[in-house]
Amino acid sequence: VVEVAETDLKLKEQSASAKIACGDKTFLWKPSELVSRATGGADIISTHLTADGSCTVICERTGGAGNPNGLRIVCVDNDSGKVIRATGVFEINLLQAVLLNDTQLVFTASRPADSSGNFFAGAIDIVSEEITRKSADISGEPKAIACASGLLYVAEQQKKTISVYDAESFELLAVCPCGFAPEGIVLSADKSALAVFGNGVLDIYDAQVHNKTLYRKKHFSCPGANFTRCVIADPAAELVTVFSPGENAWTTLGDKLVKLDIICGEYAAAYVPERVILIENRMRALEMFRLPDIA
Repeated sequence: VVEVAETDLKLKEQSASAKIACGDKTFLWKPSELVSRATGGADIISTHLTADGSCTVICERTGGAGNPNGLRIVCVDNDSGKVIRATGVFEINLLQAVLLNDTQLVFTASRPADSSGNFFAGAIDIVSEEITRKSADISGEPKAIACASGLLYVAEQQKKTISVYDAESFELLAVCPCGFAPEGIVLSADKSALAVFGNGVLDIYDAQVHNKTLYRKKHFSCPGANFTRCVIADPAAELVTVFSPGENAWTTLGDKLVKLDIICGEYAAAYVPERVILIENRMRALEMFRLPDIA
């Protein structure tokens, strides 16, 4: 990372980019190499878009897989394409991260020197470049996380549970047994519902905590299928599509799962206002599906 004095950086007032930018500086950034893949590439754990779309927040792993490594956060202004902040290296092994707001990243991680199998959740202030809060240790590797409305949802695959934390204090608020090893969790657009999926199972939960647990609204099962990806095309999670790369996609239709005629690639996205999903096929082209209104 090389710091550069910037004389012509114009950021939108009150934008996330303006909040995150490092004064009148930009940066030249060469990403760490992904040593685990023969073709190389950048060692990027995850990327995140701010709510106003002005800034992309990149979580870069330094040091390489299997080695003592850390986390650098790199922020790019999307209008100019310039790197407006590149943090120092945080000494954590990052697992997952989500943006809590424009300047705070909530994450799950382990400590580089910890071989006990304990993990923790925490929050990073991107501007002050500090880890501001941490949870107590989480026994068992968190598989996936989601965050909204002041709540952090953590899928714990070994325990077959979803744990819910207060995203500010990291107090454990609820533990919900889900009966299978969850591969992932996704919140609906209106944050009212939570899709939990994996192992040919898709469950839809009320996203609010009641009596220290989450209440399941719908259950779908497809024996023999394998769900590792999920996309929601309806604000309240009435239309959910699940799939695994190299296999068919399935979408909810009322109380049933219906197979879509597509062998999937890695990625999918939804345009909620039109109930449309885009799924990458195995030829790396995007196929579009407009899902029916069954109300």
